[in-house]
Amino acid sequence: MKYFLFVLIFSIIAQAQDLPKKGDVSIGGNFLFASTNSDNSSTTLLQFSPEFSYFVDDNFEIGTTMTIQSYQYSNTRNTTIGLGPFLSAHFKTASINPFVGISLTYLNQKVSHNGQTAIDYSENSINLFGGILVPLNEKVAIQPLIQYSLYFSKDIELGEISQIMLGVGIKAFL
Repeated sequence: MKYFLFVLIFSIIAQAQDLPKKGDVSIGGNFLFASTNSDNSSTTLLQFSPEFSYFVDDNFEIGTTMTIQSYQYSNTRNTTIGLGPFLSAHFKTASINPFVGISLTYLNQKVSHNGQTAIDYSENSINLFGGILVPLNEKVAIQPLIQYSLYFSKDIELGEISQIMLGVGIKAFL
Protein backbone atom coordinates (compact mmCIF):
# COMPACT_ATOMS: atom_id res chain seq x y z
CA MET A 1 0.00 0.00 0.00
CA LYS A 2 2.83 2.43 0.83
CA TYR A 3 4.46 1.63 -2.51
CA PHE A 4 1.19 2.29 -4.38
CA LEU A 5 0.74 5.66 -2.60
CA PHE A 6 4.33 6.65 -3.44
CA VAL A 7 3.85 5.77 -7.12
CA LEU A 8 0.55 7.67 -7.24
CA ILE A 9 2.02 10.83 -5.69
CA PHE A 10 5.15 10.66 -7.84
CA SER A 11 3.13 10.20 -11.03
CA ILE A 12 0.99 13.25 -10.21
CA ILE A 13 4.08 15.37 -9.58
CA ALA A 14 6.07 14.02 -12.52
CA GLN A 15 3.41 14.35 -15.20
CA ALA A 16 3.80 17.49 -17.28
CA GLN A 17 1.05 20.01 -16.60
CA ASP A 18 0.72 23.37 -18.28
CA LEU A 19 -0.33 25.34 -15.23
CA PRO A 20 -0.40 28.25 -14.90
CA LYS A 21 -0.81 30.00 -18.25
CA LYS A 22 -0.96 33.67 -19.22
CA GLY A 23 -4.48 34.97 -18.65
CA ASP A 24 -5.38 32.40 -15.97
CA VAL A 25 -7.39 33.69 -13.04
CA SER A 26 -7.14 31.76 -9.80
CA ILE A 27 -8.85 31.67 -6.46
CA GLY A 28 -7.48 29.75 -3.54
CA GLY A 29 -6.12 29.90 -0.08
CA ASN A 30 -3.26 28.90 2.17
CA PHE A 31 -3.27 27.35 5.64
CA LEU A 32 -0.08 28.22 7.51
CA PHE A 33 1.23 27.07 10.87
CA ALA A 34 3.93 28.22 13.30
CA SER A 35 4.80 27.00 16.76
CA THR A 36 7.08 28.40 19.45
CA ASN A 37 8.17 26.68 22.60
CA SER A 38 9.96 28.04 25.64
CA ASP A 39 10.72 26.67 29.10
CA ASN A 40 7.28 27.45 30.55
CA SER A 41 4.95 27.73 27.58
CA SER A 42 4.17 27.03 23.97
CA THR A 43 2.23 28.98 21.39
CA THR A 44 0.67 27.71 18.19
CA LEU A 45 -0.21 30.24 15.52
CA LEU A 46 -2.67 29.41 12.73
CA GLN A 47 -3.20 31.53 9.62
CA PHE A 48 -5.70 31.26 6.78
CA SER A 49 -5.09 33.40 3.70
CA PRO A 50 -7.70 33.36 0.92
CA GLU A 51 -6.39 34.84 -2.32
CA PHE A 52 -7.40 35.96 -5.80
CA SER A 53 -4.84 36.34 -8.61
CA TYR A 54 -4.27 36.89 -12.31
CA PHE A 55 -1.36 35.53 -14.36
CA VAL A 56 -0.04 38.43 -16.45
CA ASP A 57 2.44 35.99 -18.03
CA ASP A 58 2.98 32.22 -17.91
CA ASN A 59 5.44 32.72 -15.06
CA PHE A 60 4.26 35.90 -13.32
CA GLU A 61 1.26 36.25 -11.00
CA ILE A 62 -0.23 39.35 -9.37
CA GLY A 63 -3.01 39.22 -6.82
CA THR A 64 -4.50 40.15 -3.50
CA THR A 65 -4.65 38.15 -0.31
CA MET A 66 -6.51 38.42 2.96
CA THR A 67 -4.87 37.28 6.19
CA ILE A 68 -6.75 35.82 9.16
CA GLN A 69 -4.40 34.84 11.97
CA SER A 70 -5.05 33.61 15.50
CA TYR A 71 -3.07 32.40 18.47
CA GLN A 72 -3.58 31.96 22.17
CA TYR A 73 -0.99 32.23 24.90
CA SER A 74 -2.15 31.54 28.47
CA ASN A 75 -5.12 33.93 29.04
CA THR A 76 -4.16 36.16 26.12
CA ARG A 77 -5.72 35.75 22.67
CA ASN A 78 -4.50 37.52 19.56
CA THR A 79 -6.60 37.90 16.40
CA THR A 80 -5.18 39.55 13.29
CA ILE A 81 -6.97 40.43 10.06
CA GLY A 82 -5.19 41.95 7.07
CA LEU A 83 -5.30 42.63 3.35
CA GLY A 84 -2.68 43.33 0.72
CA PRO A 85 -1.21 42.69 -2.72
CA PHE A 86 1.27 39.98 -3.73
CA LEU A 87 3.54 39.15 -6.65
CA SER A 88 4.95 35.72 -7.45
CA ALA A 89 7.20 34.24 -10.10
CA HIS A 90 6.95 30.61 -11.25
CA PHE A 91 9.92 28.63 -12.58
CA LYS A 92 8.55 25.81 -14.71
CA THR A 93 10.57 22.66 -15.28
CA ALA A 94 9.61 19.38 -16.88
CA SER A 95 8.22 17.91 -13.67
CA ILE A 96 7.87 20.58 -10.97
CA ASN A 97 6.71 24.19 -10.76
CA PRO A 98 8.54 26.03 -7.95
CA PHE A 99 7.56 29.61 -7.15
CA VAL A 100 8.74 32.53 -5.02
CA GLY A 101 6.88 35.65 -4.08
CA ILE A 102 6.53 38.75 -1.96
CA SER A 103 3.50 40.39 -0.37
CA LEU A 104 2.80 43.51 1.65
CA THR A 105 -0.03 43.25 4.14
CA TYR A 106 -1.79 45.90 6.23
CA LEU A 107 -2.87 44.23 9.49
CA ASN A 108 -5.29 45.12 12.27
CA GLN A 109 -4.51 43.25 15.46
CA LYS A 110 -6.68 42.78 18.55
CA VAL A 111 -5.18 41.40 21.73
CA SER A 112 -7.62 40.22 24.41
CA HIS A 113 -6.76 39.26 27.95
CA ASN A 114 -9.35 37.27 29.95
CA GLY A 115 -11.97 38.06 27.28
CA GLN A 116 -11.45 41.85 27.42
CA THR A 117 -9.84 43.72 24.50
CA ALA A 118 -6.56 45.03 25.86
CA ILE A 119 -4.89 46.34 22.69
CA ASP A 120 -6.24 47.20 19.24
CA TYR A 121 -3.56 48.41 16.83
CA SER A 122 -2.35 48.35 13.23
CA GLU A 123 0.88 47.09 11.76
CA ASN A 124 2.27 46.00 8.41
CA SER A 125 4.16 42.95 7.23
CA ILE A 126 6.41 42.11 4.34
CA ASN A 127 6.12 38.41 3.55
CA LEU A 128 8.57 36.39 1.48
CA PHE A 129 7.27 33.00 0.42
CA GLY A 130 8.15 30.05 -1.77
CA GLY A 131 6.90 26.62 -2.60
CA ILE A 132 5.96 24.17 -5.31
CA LEU A 133 2.76 24.22 -7.39
CA VAL A 134 1.60 20.61 -7.80
CA PRO A 135 -1.22 20.27 -10.37
CA LEU A 136 -3.85 17.67 -9.48
CA ASN A 137 -5.68 18.15 -12.79
CA GLU A 138 -6.13 20.88 -15.41
CA LYS A 139 -7.94 23.24 -13.04
CA VAL A 140 -6.74 22.50 -9.48
CA ALA A 141 -3.32 22.48 -7.82
CA ILE A 142 -1.97 22.16 -4.29
CA GLN A 143 1.04 24.10 -3.08
CA PRO A 144 3.21 23.25 -0.09
CA LEU A 145 4.92 26.47 0.99
CA ILE A 146 7.07 28.29 3.51
CA GLN A 147 6.64 31.95 4.45
CA TYR A 148 8.97 34.36 6.24
CA SER A 149 7.32 37.53 7.59
CA LEU A 150 8.85 40.78 8.83
CA TYR A 151 6.56 43.08 10.83
CA PHE A 152 6.78 46.87 11.18
CA SER A 153 4.70 49.81 12.44
CA LYS A 154 5.32 53.17 14.07
CA ASP A 155 6.44 51.33 17.23
CA ILE A 156 8.13 48.31 15.60
CA GLU A 157 11.22 48.57 13.37
CA LEU A 158 11.37 46.36 10.27
CA GLY A 159 12.92 43.03 11.26
CA GLU A 160 12.45 43.51 15.02
CA ILE A 161 9.63 40.95 14.89
CA SER A 162 9.80 38.11 12.36
CA GLN A 163 8.10 34.77 11.85
CA ILE A 164 8.55 31.59 9.82
CA MET A 165 5.45 29.61 8.87
CA LEU A 166 4.92 26.31 7.04
CA GLY A 167 1.73 25.39 5.25
CA VAL A 168 -0.20 24.13 2.30
CA GLY A 169 -2.48 25.88 -0.14
CA ILE A 170 -4.89 25.08 -2.91
CA LYS A 171 -5.52 26.96 -6.16
CA ALA A 172 -8.42 26.65 -8.57
CA PHE A 173 -7.88 28.06 -12.06
CA LEU A 174 -10.91 29.64 -13.71
